[in-house]
Amino acid sequence: MKKNNFKSLMQAAVLICTPLVIASCDDVFGDVDNPIPSHLTVSQAAVNLELHAAHPEKATFIRKGIAATGAQLVYSSSDEKVATVDANGKITGVGEGECQIIVKATGLDSNGKQTYQEAEESFTVKVKDYRARIALTDEAKPAILNVADVVAAPATPATTVDLTEVLDVWPALGTDGLNITYTTVPNKKGDPTTVDPNGIISSTAGGKITLSGNTGMAKVIAKIAAKTDVPDGFEITSFSDQLETDTFVVEVKPGVAYIAGYKADGSEIRETLFKDYAGQKYTDLSDKLMNAGKTAFLTTDVTLDAGWYYVDRNLAGFNNNIRVKGDVNIILNNAFTFSTSKDVMDESAAQNYKLNFFAQKKTGVTPATGAATFANIKEFKEVNICGVNISAPANAVENVNIINGSIKNLVGTGTGNVNITDGTAWNVEKFAALTLTKVASTGTPDVDDVTNVGTVTISEGTSADDLKGITTLAITKASVGAIGAAGAANKVGTLTIDNATSIGVLTNIGTAVISETPIDDMATITDLTLKKVKTTAARTLTEIGSVTINKTDGTVNFKGIETNALNISDGTIVVGTSSPTTDAVGQIVGFTATAEQDTKVKMTGGDLKVYGPAGTVFAVKGDVEVSGGKFYAESPDHHAVSGALVGTFEGSTDGTNYTAITGPERPKYIRNKKSE
Repeated sequence: MKKNNFKSLMQAAVLICTPLVIASCDDVFGDVDNPIPSHLTVSQAAVNLELHAAHPEKATFIRKGIAATGAQLVYSSSDEKVATVDANGKITGVGEGECQIIVKATGLDSNGKQTYQEAEESFTVKVKDYRARIALTDEAKPAILNVADVVAAPATPATTVDLTEVLDVWPALGTDGLNITYTTVPNKKGDPTTVDPNGIISSTAGGKITLSGNTGMAKVIAKIAAKTDVPDGFEITSFSDQLETDTFVVEVKPGVAYIAGYKADGSEIRETLFKDYAGQKYTDLSDKLMNAGKTAFLTTDVTLDAGWYYVDRNLAGFNNNIRVKGDVNIILNNAFTFSTSKDVMDESAAQNYKLNFFAQKKTGVTPATGAATFANIKEFKEVNICGVNISAPANAVENVNIINGSIKNLVGTGTGNVNITDGTAWNVEKFAALTLTKVASTGTPDVDDVTNVGTVTISEGTSADDLKGITTLAITKASVGAIGAAGAANKVGTLTIDNATSIGVLTNIGTAVISETPIDDMATITDLTLKKVKTTAARTLTEIGSVTINKTDGTVNFKGIETNALNISDGTIVVGTSSPTTDAVGQIVGFTATAEQDTKVKMTGGDLKVYGPAGTVFAVKGDVEVSGGKFYAESPDHHAVSGALVGTFEGSTDGTNYTAITGPERPKYIRNKKSE
């Protein structure tokens, strides 16, 4: 009975303790939720390897990490171009340099179970390469150059190819460390082909392949000149050819350079185009306009599809229409002419295409010498002119951009824009906007005879003349001739002039604000504001609704002012002359559509002197109100002021005559009222 009780007690104890034992084992062996340390260690001493054919054993080394029993380790290199490492810790040198070998405990045991904590250690490997050899790098692709780049100005870098930049040289002493020579003769394998049949290379001195400007293909080989040039301790046997590289190919292909625009500093933006390479292509225009033998021009209309065309010879004898189907770009040769007695026209019904003209860029040739002449350029979405002179009217063209070129007779659709940079245009009409800008350091961009344009902007360093029929006109630091003209169609709605070097006669303007500019005669202006202006001769203001003078640059002289309101806040103004004649100058007077009327002069500052003309003419016909500044008027044979005088006037405070009036029994102004 006691034995049975003891047996039962033992069985119960086993059942109770077993889970406790299993739980405590997890602390010894670990699992994914409770991994144990991997105890990874590896020597930190640097490993030094050497690459030398005579000592291959120095190129490898084995170093393993130590970790807890069963912990999995992986090895990797930070730079396999220097050294590699396999799964057993064997390190193999590859090339000159330094890298890190990383040993990592993954946390897995030999059964692939997550048992241990991850850990990582690393050490340095240094590789010294004693192999003396040269080879082309993987980046040493054949050099394909455009002949337009090769023969360009010396500033263009493509006149040479630096072979030293595509060489790997061991020992790593650089190309100066060994005596490297370059040759274009057939290599020693006996290649029978002439290496440079077209003479595209003129020199290979110093590894700089200097190009002659010819087109064709050439081969270049780099060599270690002699074994004696290899420093002591280095070997040459590990390179297959021992002393020379593979062949490096240089090819110069046909192409053309052109000016695509200008930078903010005025320098040229030069682009090049292959005749047929790497997605680039252009067609000699003679291929389209002449017969197969290039002996005569075609006698029918010609169609140009979208693409690039080059004027490769004089094309001045073609006498038919050129029909454009797509965006067409034409590069004009500086030495040749291109013309037709007929039209160049957009064939699309919706006016979708662009027509672009560019000047070829040749060494020593000034841009903007290319030329083309047509009867008309018709109905294009956009015409762009860069560096060429176009002699042709452009009719029903929506947009026009001119850079350092010129065109005559531009007629738009009323919705597009004209942008002129360092160029010239004449007879421009029916556009929404026109801008004239100077970028280049030389030359004066110019536009003449502009009418029926919405907004016109004339910028610094440019010139313009005969501007009329414009809604808004802004001029800054430019030289400008006549603005506006008689007739409703020629009116300029709003005019702003700032710091212009000169302006011509202004006629038929809505609102005009002129600042820091020498002024000329003006007529038929609704509202005129003058700020710090000056005159180089006496000017006449005729039929000006209101005149506001805020400031002057010195004394501003007028022969006469015809305005219904003259407001002066600052400046020195003289109207007329102290030695008057009988030609009715020197008067300030108002106006209506058919006759004179009284004016109103108001001064809050400044200095106004009015010298009336001889005869029975007032100096000021109207009222004068002075709350600041100095006012003086005289009329030799008549009253100086016809209307009321309000304020304090020069010469009147002491009761003396306000004006000098000659002749007996003439009324005089004393203070603010007439004397009888």
